[in-house]
Amino acid sequence: MNGRSKVNGKTPPPPQHRRASAPAPLPPVGRRTGRRRKRGNPLGKLLGLGALAAVVAGGIWAGKMFPKLLPGSSVRDILDLYNNPAKFFPKKDQITVLLIGKDYSYDKNYQRYTGKSSRADSIMLLSLDFKTRHVSALSIPRDTRVRVAGNTGKINATLSNDTYPGRGGPALLCEAVEDITGIKPDYYIAVKPDAVGNLVKELGGVDVETIDAIEYNDFKAGLHVKLPKGPVHIATADEAIGYCRYREIDPYVRNADGSAVFVGKDSRGVPLFKRKSPAEISALNQCQENGDTRRMVRQQNMIRAMIASGKRQILHADTLVDTALKQFDTNLERPQIFAIASLYRNTQPDQVASGTLAGAFEKHKPFFFIPDRRKTEALVQWLVYGDEKAANRVTTVAVQNATDISGAARRAAELLRAEGNFDADYVTDGPKTQATATTIQFTRAVNKPRAEMIAKLLGGGTVKKDLGPDRSGSLSENVPDITVVLGSDLAPRLGEQSALR
Repeated sequence: MNGRSKVNGKTPPPPQHRRASAPAPLPPVGRRTGRRRKRGNPLGKLLGLGALAAVVAGGIWAGKMFPKLLPGSSVRDILDLYNNPAKFFPKKDQITVLLIGKDYSYDKNYQRYTGKSSRADSIMLLSLDFKTRHVSALSIPRDTRVRVAGNTGKINATLSNDTYPGRGGPALLCEAVEDITGIKPDYYIAVKPDAVGNLVKELGGVDVETIDAIEYNDFKAGLHVKLPKGPVHIATADEAIGYCRYREIDPYVRNADGSAVFVGKDSRGVPLFKRKSPAEISALNQCQENGDTRRMVRQQNMIRAMIASGKRQILHADTLVDTALKQFDTNLERPQIFAIASLYRNTQPDQVASGTLAGAFEKHKPFFFIPDRRKTEALVQWLVYGDEKAANRVTTVAVQNATDISGAARRAAELLRAEGNFDADYVTDGPKTQATATTIQFTRAVNKPRAEMIAKLLGGGTVKKDLGPDRSGSLSENVPDITVVLGSDLAPRLGEQSALR
C-alpha cells in the first residue's frame, strides 16, 4: 500500500479482497416522540476538523506559545510537542479521527437544545499519517443506511440517545462508520452546533467561493444569510453558519424580520404561509449549491479556508486555541491535540485530500442513502490507506475531442479505463476548436498526480489546474475531476487506433 502504515493494528488486504455485504433490511428505527427535531438544519456546524484546522493553523507549534497553551506542562513535554510529537501516540504511525457536527433539536415548545438527544448533522472520517504527513477526509452523508445495535437506520441517529436509549453517542456512531467503511475510528471529536461560526469570528474571517448565490433562512434560530455568487469574504459567524448549512431553497416569501408571510389557516387550523411563484421556485431549484453533496463540498472548502486564515494568526494562537477547545468534546487528550497541530504545522490547505461517500438515495421512504460498495472500498483504500491506484477508480474523467478526427475521444476513454482504471467517459460532440495542443485540466490540487498519469498514458498533453471555483457536488452539472481536450497532436494517433478496432 505504497508503504503506508497499519490502521487499527491491521494491514488492509488488497481492495479486491475487501468485500462487504449490504445490511439486512430490518425495520427502520422508530421516530422520537414528545420532541420535534428541525430537519435540514445545521450540517455545517462543522466539524472537529475545523477546530483542528484552527489549532494547526494558529502557529501553536511555536515554542514560546506552548507555556500559554499547556499550563503546567514540563519543559520536556513542551519540547517533545515540537520535536517529537508522535511520542504522544505510542506505537502508532497513523490514526483516524471521526469528526461529528452536532445538530440542534427543538422541544414541543420549539425551544432549541443540544445534548444526548442531538443527532449528527455532519460526519467526516479524518486520516492522519504521521510518517508521510498526509491528511485526508471522507465525508459520510447523514442519511446513510447502517445496521447497528440490531437495527437498521440512518447513521445520523446513532448519536442520539433518544433513538438508541442507553447506546446513542460517539461510540455507537464509530461502530456505524466501521459498518460502512471497515474502519473503526481511533478517536472522535464532537463539535457544538455553532462551532464554525465562533471559530471564523475568532479568525477574523475567511475567504471562500460560491458557484451560485445562497439565501439561507432559519427563522427559529434568527439566522438569515445572503451570499453572492463568486469570491466571498465570510466575516461573521452567521455567514459562516449559513455557508455551511445551506442545502435547499427557501420556498416562502419573507417579511423584513425574516418570518414567513402569514396568509391564514386551512380547514384543520394549520397555519398557511405565502409561497413564491412556481416560476421563482423553478428558477431557484436550478441553484448549483443545492443538495447534501454540494453542502459537504462547502464544508471541506471551509476547512481549507480556516487553515489558510489561521496560518496568519500566529500572534493570537492562545486565544484561538482556547476558543477552539471550548467548541468540542473529544476522547483526545489536550497534549495529543497539540501534537497533531505540531505534526501538521506545515500542511497547506490544498494538500488535504477529500472525498464524499458515493452512492444513491432510495426513491421511497425513509429515503436511505445506499453506499456504492465498490466505490466506498476504493475511497477507503485511497483516503485512509494511501493507495493511489484506488484513487483512479473514483476519479471521473471527461474526454472531449476538439478536432474532426472521428473516434479519438472514445479511444482515449477506453485506454484510460483499461490501463489506468479511471472512471472515464467521452463526449461525442466536443467543442470543435481545432486545438493543436491537448490539455488535461484538473479541478483540485489533489488530482494533479492523476492528471499527470493521464498525460503519460495518452502520450502527451499539457497538465494545468482549473482556476475557477470548485464545482464538485453541484446538482445540475456532472462535474468531472479531470477534463481532457484532445488536440491535433494526439487525436490522429488515437483516431487511427479506433479505426483499427
